[in-house]
Amino acid sequence: MRHGLHSLAWVLSCLLVAGAALAAEEYREAFDETRPPQEMFQGRLLVGEADGWTGEVKKGTYFLINRETPEAEKVIVLPKPVPGAAKIGVSIIGQFEGQKAGAGLAYGYQPDGGYYAFVVMANSGYALYRGGADGLRQLSKATNKAIRVASVNHLSVELSGSQAVLSVNGERVYGHSAEAGTPLQGQVGIIAIDRGAYSFDDFSLAQGK
Repeated sequence: MRHGLHSLAWVLSCLLVAGAALAAEEYREAFDETRPPQEMFQGRLLVGEADGWTGEVKKGTYFLINRETPEAEKVIVLPKPVPGAAKIGVSIIGQFEGQKAGAGLAYGYQPDGGYYAFVVMANSGYALYRGGADGLRQLSKATNKAIRVASVNHLSVELSGSQAVLSVNGERVYGHSAEAGTPLQGQVGIIAIDRGAYSFDDFSLAQGK
């Protein structure tokens, strides 16, 4: 009887773990051209031209290109806010032409247009910004050996309460707390800044981790 109870407990434990894993894997976008671009990223992608940017899907990758508009930013977020703990990720490769050129993840996006942005830049650089009606305000900028030059980099942001951990290629590069009155929770997505050509692939959002 005791053995049977232990076996039942083990089965239930496995089911709970599997269920939690399934619940955590909320959304993934591979830009794999099995659907029209207008249906990708829950219908939020820029496809065509707007505000100095050109958006297009080619060979399973989403491109944002800006050749002529310095310091312009393009933020694309999923429609549903993320209310709690989450991990978001995306793979980036870019041709960084402008002084502030970078591409990466946006998070904590609010109805008033405020958000945080974590981007990789040229020469193994990265930056953290606070965006809003007054444009981008730099919170941190540095270089890190984890960031590959002229190659694909995978960025991730882990959100837990008022804390965020920023990683590139599996290595932590920075961490920060929410600024007063600016929550980390909100809509999440991708961002491109300044002149250049940026490709995005393998976007993922897992909630509850």
